[in-house]
Amino acid sequence: MSRNLRKDDGDGLEANKRGASPPSRDSLAGTTRQVYRYIYKHGPVRLHEIERDLRLSSSSVADYHVQKLLRMRMIREESGQGSAPGYVTDEAVFEAMIRIRQVVIPIWTTTTAFFAASLFVLVTILRPSAIGSTYLFSLVVTTVALLVCAYEALEGIHGGV
Repeated sequence: MSRNLRKDDGDGLEANKRGASPPSRDSLAGTTRQVYRYIYKHGPVRLHEIERDLRLSSSSVADYHVQKLLRMRMIREESGQGSAPGYVTDEAVFEAMIRIRQVVIPIWTTTTAFFAASLFVLVTILRPSAIGSTYLFSLVVTTVALLVCAYEALEGIHGGV
């Protein structure tokens, strides 16, 4: 019995060629992830724009990653006015992101900023003359929420989506 010794680049496509299930969204990493993010932020985009803006070595490299995303059904081809098709995202994989025009902001960063601003307002503007249990409770809850959100934001930066 022969074994397939071809090296898999971690994208799950070798398994797909052998008849296994299609690659999962968890396998979105490296350059493919960069291409997806670029299409998500700037879509619809053409192949040469992806190659140029991401500084990929050739159009075949860009096409490889686009084809991988097409097979994963994460992007789709959209015919436009020009000759070449544009690619757009079919869905948002970055569930924990907020998109404002061309800017994609992690949700944990947003909530961290919100709780930091809330804590600032509590300590400066809403500080009562006599500190009571309700005020102390709100300080503790806001501080804990800020710490949790800051931790999650840092985790997302260092190892998450």
